[in-house]
Amino acid sequence: DGDYKRAFNSMAGMQETINDYFEKVLVMDKDDKVRGNRLNMMAEITRMLFTICDFTKIVIPGMTKV
Repeated sequence: DGDYKRAFNSMAGMQETINDYFEKVLVMDKDDKVRGNRLNMMAEITRMLFTICDFTKIVIPGMTKV
């Protein structure tokens, strides 16, 4: 609906949950099915976030592209 402030605030609210996930969960699990499910979940989150904007286009002064 174009309410980017609300969208970004919503994304910011997920930061702690996402940080906890990567601290506690081994995405590249030995079990193919588990690993596949975790990678698919990450891809879905990425797709969701990219509906808001193309984050590759954001420029932060002083930061180099990785």
